[in-house]
Amino acid sequence: MTTQKLLFLPAISLLFASMTFAGGLPNSSAYDNVSSPNVSSNMVSKVDDTRNFFDASKFYVEGYIGTGLDDAEESNNFAGATVGDAAGPTGKIGDVSEDEDTTFGLKLGYVFSENLSFELELMSLGYGDTTWRTDFDSNNGTFNPAMGVPFRGELTSKAIFLNTYYNWNLDNFKPYIGFGLGVSRNKFHQASEFWYATIHDNIETDFAYKLDVGSLYEITSDLSINLGVSFLDIGDYESDDKRTVDSKLQAIAPYKFGTDGLEPVVTLGIRKNF
Repeated sequence: MTTQKLLFLPAISLLFASMTFAGGLPNSSAYDNVSSPNVSSNMVSKVDDTRNFFDASKFYVEGYIGTGLDDAEESNNFAGATVGDAAGPTGKIGDVSEDEDTTFGLKLGYVFSENLSFELELMSLGYGDTTWRTDFDSNNGTFNPAMGVPFRGELTSKAIFLNTYYNWNLDNFKPYIGFGLGVSRNKFHQASEFWYATIHDNIETDFAYKLDVGSLYEITSDLSINLGVSFLDIGDYESDDKRTVDSKLQAIAPYKFGTDGLEPVVTLGIRKNF
C-alpha cells in the first residue's frame, strides 16, 4: 500500500502542475496592473496641471497706437560752449515746445487667473520735434527770452516693460489697473543751433516705469478693444558733449531734458486671444 501511495504522488504532482500552468502563474505584470491605474492617473494629473499653467489659450497679443509725450522738462544746468572769459558754459535753457509725436506699442500677455495677467511690452514714443531757446548771457540761472538763441532737435525713445495688471470682470467690460517696470533708450537726435552750429546726437539708457488704468471691451470671446492711459517716466535725454562749427569740433556742456513727472499717454489697442 505504501508503495502504491509513493507511486501515486508523482501523478498528483504532474496534475497540479498542469492545472497551475493552465490557469496562469501570478507574475509581476499582474501586480503592476493593480497599481497602474493610480500611477497613471497621477501622471496624467501632473501633465494636465503643466498644460493648464502653460495653456496657449491664456496668451494674447495686442497692438496699439497712442498720443505722444508733450511736456519735456529742461535741465537747470548750464549748457553750451564757454563764452568769452567765462569760467564755463552760461547757456540757460527755456521756452521748450514740442510737436507731439505718436506712440506705438506691442504687447505679449498671459492671463494667469481670472483677475491677474502679466505682459511684456515694447513701446516707441517720445516728444518728437522739440524746440527751445538758450540764453548765453545768463550767469545767474535766469532765462531771458529776448536773449535766447533758437534750437531745434528731436527726442525719441524705445522702451521695454514688464507689466502686471489686475482687472474686474463686468460682463463685456473689464476695467483694470496696473504698473510696469522697464528700461528705455532715449535718443537726443542731431540738433541745430540757429544757423551757427550743429549739436551731435546721443543715446542714453535709463530706468523707466509707468502706471496704467483703462478698460477692455470684449467684441468676441477672443477679440477685445483696449482703451487706456499710461502715466510714464522714461528718464532723461542728453545731447553729445560736442558740436560742429564751421566743420570744426568744439566741446560743450550737453543739453539735457527729462520727463516732467508721470506724463499721460492715451492709447487705443486691439487685443487677440490665442
